[in-house]
Amino acid sequence: MKNLVLSLLLLLIPTWASAQTYHLTAVHGVTAFNGDLSLSSVHGNATTSRSRMPDLWGWAKAKGWSDAEILSLRHAEGAWHDVFWRGEAGNYNSTNPGHAVNISVPNGRFGVSFPMPFAQGRYTGEGSRFSDYNGNHNYGSTHWYVDHAGWKATRSADRIILRSANWGVDGGYGAWVHHYVIEGMHFDGRRRTAWMPAGTDESAGIAAWDSGEASEISNCYFANFEKDGILLVRGTPVLITACSMFTTSRFGVAIVGSGSVTLVSPSGDESGIALIGSIGGYGRPGSTRLAVFGAKQETSTSAEFRPWKGSSFLYAEGWINATIHGVSYASGWTTPYDFITWKADQTIGNWSSISVSGTHFFGNAPRCLLYEEGANREYRFEGNAWQNTMQSFTWHEREGLKTDWRTIAPVQRAAPAGRLQHVGQDGAADWASARVYDPTGGVGAPTTPPPTTPPPTTTPCTYTTGAWSAWSTCTGGQQTRTRTVTASPAGCTGTAPASSETQACTVAPPTTVKARWDFNHSGTNPLRATTGPNLVQAAGTATISGGLLRNGNGNTRWTATVSDVTTVTLVRFTPTTLNYQMILTGSNGRGLIVVPDGRLLDNTQEGNDITLLPAGSLKVGTATTVAVTLQMARTFTGFGASAGAGNCWQGTLDALELR
Repeated sequence: MKNLVLSLLLLLIPTWASAQTYHLTAVHGVTAFNGDLSLSSVHGNATTSRSRMPDLWGWAKAKGWSDAEILSLRHAEGAWHDVFWRGEAGNYNSTNPGHAVNISVPNGRFGVSFPMPFAQGRYTGEGSRFSDYNGNHNYGSTHWYVDHAGWKATRSADRIILRSANWGVDGGYGAWVHHYVIEGMHFDGRRRTAWMPAGTDESAGIAAWDSGEASEISNCYFANFEKDGILLVRGTPVLITACSMFTTSRFGVAIVGSGSVTLVSPSGDESGIALIGSIGGYGRPGSTRLAVFGAKQETSTSAEFRPWKGSSFLYAEGWINATIHGVSYASGWTTPYDFITWKADQTIGNWSSISVSGTHFFGNAPRCLLYEEGANREYRFEGNAWQNTMQSFTWHEREGLKTDWRTIAPVQRAAPAGRLQHVGQDGAADWASARVYDPTGGVGAPTTPPPTTPPPTTTPCTYTTGAWSAWSTCTGGQQTRTRTVTASPAGCTGTAPASSETQACTVAPPTTVKARWDFNHSGTNPLRATTGPNLVQAAGTATISGGLLRNGNGNTRWTATVSDVTTVTLVRFTPTTLNYQMILTGSNGRGLIVVPDGRLLDNTQEGNDITLLPAGSLKVGTATTVAVTLQMARTFTGFGASAGAGNCWQGTLDALELR
């Protein structure tokens, strides 16, 4: 009887949904071996994919995505979207998801082509070390990287890997995100230039909009982002623990438009402007409460990070109240300009102040401890970098800078205001010739005025030229020839005639046909060759009729190896779709591909795509005969999709010839 009463009472107690933890391996079978493949490769077609990831498809369709866009997502990022929006029970347009969803990700290296959302919840990887690129082994880490080639730029101009789902929302309940924890992941921006882009588009590993209570990012590694490792907009408060930010072109951690941030044991090398940046933006001035404990920053200490920028530890615009304790600041081959940069914003009423203690400078000490950019004042560094009495100091906007034992008087610079380039390799020869630093790669005006005295009188040169050499071998569509040019007398001035010339050229295609297939017979397997090996169909379906090979399957592949190919001819190639589709595959899974804007690319070498035909050359429904000359001989192992990856060309073709 007692048990019956207890059971009835339990039925009267309301039940509440508990937080669900979704492991991408358990839910969707994501592993290090298939997580980087496209959904079309893993699922095969839209119908199967929709049945396996219904919430991904529901969310994407609510946003107007096409089937092709969804199927081009990587398996791991598609699984993330599916389990994240599963917590919203179909509310795919929620600006601030309130669901209790936790996501756990296996080890592996996974591409991201559209920002993955996060909200309240715990997001856990299996480690922050980089994944081994040669594929021989894996360090057991979760490594996300920006897939620039597949990035859906029409859907998101910002190239961010993890972005809070409330990004850009103003006012109401949806204006903040809180109670999130992101831990144990590696974020790789794969930056395409050593300098920061000049545009307004964001680039970051993690970007959070208006962070609130119990928000933490821990044990993560950020590298090679075109702007920031971590981007916090209008957030308060956020805790960042044991995170590393390497080779970010703007800031390791960016605090934009106010924030309250605590960093414990941050580490960073070769930031473009500073390891930590507090600036205005998104309708709010810079206004930050900052606490940093046990940090390490290096600048110009590793040759692979050239050009060295001599970056600051902290850059702040507007109001800043910072407490910094225990910083190890190192510089190797250059002398950086300053340790801290501050730029006033007169629209803010508060007085800025910074307290620094326990700092260890070693290597080349910065020119000054702190630079007031607006007033163009320097608080110069003094003494020995290794055993220095300036390791602790306080600065106040009104009171100036004081060390533990004396006041440091500011020095007014006569030159134009602005951060200076560093002195040393990749920089200026000395501070008198240093220029104003531009993080986008340009240079500002020299910091010394032009000479007022007229230049000395010079003697014009008499030039003697030798005979031109023979034209060089045609390489990359150009060839050159050279000649000697001598000037006299010694010390003369003038403009010398050219010592070299360049002209356009073409490489005559070889006359030997290595392989040719004319699709003028019936049957599909094998495709009999007029010259060379037959093409053996390994996957997909295709038909031959009316003298044309007709293919409508993205997984179709025919195997045949042809070496030392320098010229490829496609006779009456009529594509029915343009979406990163393979024509010929090399031994490394790369080859000749068609891309959505109608270009034909040679992407056999990773990171070095070569445009063979410009945008608009290939058009859906238009028959085009294409003859392209490769810049170097290639070996092709297949016709159509790369093994296990899909994305075969689709359309019709009259003949294929390799020379």
